[in-house]
Amino acid sequence: MKKISTPVRIGLIVFFLGVALVSSWHVVQWAMQSYHSSQIQKELQQLYHQGALTEEPDDSSAEKGEPPVPGQSEESTEQTPPVQTPPEDTPSNFTPQMLPEYRALYEKNKDIVGWLNIGGGLLSTPVMQRDNEYYLTHNFYGEQDNHGQVFLDERNAKDLSDDNTILYGHNITSDKSMFNVLTNYKDANFVSQNPIIQVNTLYQKYHYAVAAVYVASTRPEHGEVFDYINYLKFSTRTAKEAYIAQIEKRSLLDTGVKMTADDKLLTFSTCTYEFADARLVVVARRLRDDEKPEDFGTSVVKRENPLMPEIWTKLFG
Repeated sequence: MKKISTPVRIGLIVFFLGVALVSSWHVVQWAMQSYHSSQIQKELQQLYHQGALTEEPDDSSAEKGEPPVPGQSEESTEQTPPVQTPPEDTPSNFTPQMLPEYRALYEKNKDIVGWLNIGGGLLSTPVMQRDNEYYLTHNFYGEQDNHGQVFLDERNAKDLSDDNTILYGHNITSDKSMFNVLTNYKDANFVSQNPIIQVNTLYQKYHYAVAAVYVASTRPEHGEVFDYINYLKFSTRTAKEAYIAQIEKRSLLDTGVKMTADDKLLTFSTCTYEFADARLVVVARRLRDDEKPEDFGTSVVKRENPLMPEIWTKLFG
C-alpha cells in the first residue's frame, strides 16, 4: 500500500482541523443564540406578569394575598376568562380596554396580538402578527433569531373570531423551545394532564380544549396533501363539518372533545422530522359557555388506525 506523503498528510490534518473548528464555532453560536432566546422569553414573561399585577385584585385574590407567580399556569389561577361586554345603556359607545399585562409589551412592539400558555407554563410567550415570514427568523424585539416567535396567520382576525385560527412556530429540538412543546400532544397521558390551552387577545382571555393531533405532509410527491392551512373561514356549515371530519379521522388520539360547526377552532402548526417537510398539527376548540377547564382530560386514548400521509405508510408501515 502506497504511503501518504508528508505534505498530503499535513494538508489532510489542516483540513480536518478546519472542519472541526468551523463545526465547533457553529455549535457555540447556536448555544449563544439559544441562551439569548431563553433570556428574552424570561424578560417577556416578566413584563407580562408585572403588567398583570397592576390590575385591581378581586376579593378572592385580596383575601389570599397571593399575586400570580411568573411562569405559573394561568389555567390554575383563572378558571373563568373575563369577557368585556358593552354597558347595556351605551352599547354603541363601548370601547374595549387593553388588558394591563399587555401595555408594556405593546409599547415595545405593536405586532403583539396576544399571549399563549401551553402545558401549565411549558410555553408561555407572546403571539405576534405581521406577515407569514417575518417571525420565522426574528424575535419579539425584531432581532435576527432562528428561534423565531409564535405568530398568528396573517389572514386571521386578531380577535380570534374566525372559524379556524392558525398559529405557527418552530419546533426547536436542540433546546426544546417554541413549538417543540407540541410534540408532547402525541402522548395520551400528557393530553390527559394538559387538556386545556389558553390563548388571549389583547382584550380577552380564552380557553381551548385539545381535540385532535395529527401529522400532515406538504409535498405532492408524498401523497395527497391535506391543505389545512387554507381552511380559515367556511361559507357553509356543511363545509366546516366536512373539514372537522377530515381532522377527526387523522387524529392520533381520541381526546373525548367533540367539534361542531358552531365551534371556534384553533390550529397549531409546526415542523416534525419523520420525513421531509412534515408538519405536526394540534387542533383545539374554544370552550363553550356551559363548559369549564376541569371538565376535560378524563378520557384520552390512542386511536388504532388514524389516516396517515402516504409517505408515512411507506416509511413506517
